[in-house]
Amino acid sequence: MKNVYLLLLILLLSPMKSWSLTVAESEISTWESKALEELKKHKDKDPEKEFLLYMIAGRELSAYGQEERARRYYLMAYDHPSKSDKTEAVIQLVALNRENKKELNKAIERAHKWFTKNPEQNRPELRRWLEMMEGYAQGKTPYLEQGYYTFWAVDTRIDELMKEGKADEAYQILGPVDLNSADINQRVRQDLLAAVALGKKISPPLSCLPTLEKYPTSTTWSMRVCRFLDDWKNEKKPRETIQSIKEQLTRENPERLHWIRLLERL
Repeated sequence: MKNVYLLLLILLLSPMKSWSLTVAESEISTWESKALEELKKHKDKDPEKEFLLYMIAGRELSAYGQEERARRYYLMAYDHPSKSDKTEAVIQLVALNRENKKELNKAIERAHKWFTKNPEQNRPELRRWLEMMEGYAQGKTPYLEQGYYTFWAVDTRIDELMKEGKADEAYQILGPVDLNSADINQRVRQDLLAAVALGKKISPPLSCLPTLEKYPTSTTWSMRVCRFLDDWKNEKKPRETIQSIKEQLTRENPERLHWIRLLERL
């Protein structure tokens, strides 16, 4: 269950960048600078927080098409002395180095080293995918039947963790997500988890914001949550109240009322 989301990651690893979210380069650079400043605070006091921020930086920069910078952060996460699971980092480093055969071979070797030391993380789907990438690196890509996978377990577990108030764990399990294909509720969920797990200064740019800018007067509960998060991140007087969002969720989507408890922690 811990790494189920990596199955989704495999399906998202295409050579095309069309799924990358559109965002201003300056906005990403500003966020990265803030994240680096925060990293300095945690380097000695909370090394696990430092490791998590390296992983999140790699994940977010990759999602926004900043592949070179994403590779750098994922490599920093892999080299970090943390004993946490680094499967996402090694898999992403293989995927992000696909077009550079020399670096790809290094990434594959790195992945094998990780899985040799951590065999419990080496699931059959990952083994098949790495075998395919090894063949590709040699110019002999094997045809592998990938099959079809469902990922309801990921959403279910994330929902369970949110109900338990474990935003950090839920955000880590969420993993890399193709937000261009995600609906607005999935985007808002990711933004909410990032806000609670990482805080105002280093949570990534809101993925729900482009939709809010397109429909600025929308009164759907998802847009109201997005509006609240936008004001919170920019330290503005909130245009929405948690109580009014709670009342709307009670009427329209009571199964998500536990989101309110996370909003209240901001």
